[in-house]
Amino acid sequence: GGLRLSDSSLQKRLDRYGKGTVQVADRARADIILSFRHLPEDPADALYLIPRILTLGIGCRKGTARNRISDAVLEMLEKNGIFRQAVSGIASIDLKKNEAGLLAFAKEWQLPIIFYTADELRAVSGDFVPSSFVESVTGVDNVCERSAVLLAGKNGGLLIGKHKKEGVTAAAGISIPGSGQAGECGHESAKIQDQDQAGEQEPDNHRAGL
Repeated sequence: GGLRLSDSSLQKRLDRYGKGTVQVADRARADIILSFRHLPEDPADALYLIPRILTLGIGCRKGTARNRISDAVLEMLEKNGIFRQAVSGIASIDLKKNEAGLLAFAKEWQLPIIFYTADELRAVSGDFVPSSFVESVTGVDNVCERSAVLLAGKNGGLLIGKHKKEGVTAAAGISIPGSGQAGECGHESAKIQDQDQAGEQEPDNHRAGL
């Protein structure tokens, strides 16, 4: 009898309700799994508790439709066994702040979207996939990976590198709770976009798949 748990922090929270739970190292035996990821060995009837600690960094060509952005992001998440519910926010470069498809995607997923300047993205430390073409257009060699990491916070990192599909690039970052985590931006010049104010078009040279 009793519930089998996959995570020690979850164990501590449930202990206050009684001692009928036990942590297991093998999540294939767990009844409750605290994770943002589904693994093939997980029990079919397990209850998932999904922490919202992932961030999306997105780039796209001018005029990219909402459904193409959604398809690219879903493909990236599904390929890596990531629950969509684990995503807490979206980030991109400020050149994309009026991109209707990107704003519509954020509204559909009910997620806040933040836009960073090229200077802010260049300042992000890490090993990112560079593109000389993207740099010539935007002033920074990579948008999606850098955006995801910046939004993840000072102790965050890159979980999934650049994923490309039909003019869209996407990446996922992971935040460490309590360290300026996802959705909490400490950069004064970052812009949180009002998702109902899409419409203004950007110059034609901003067609890079970022």
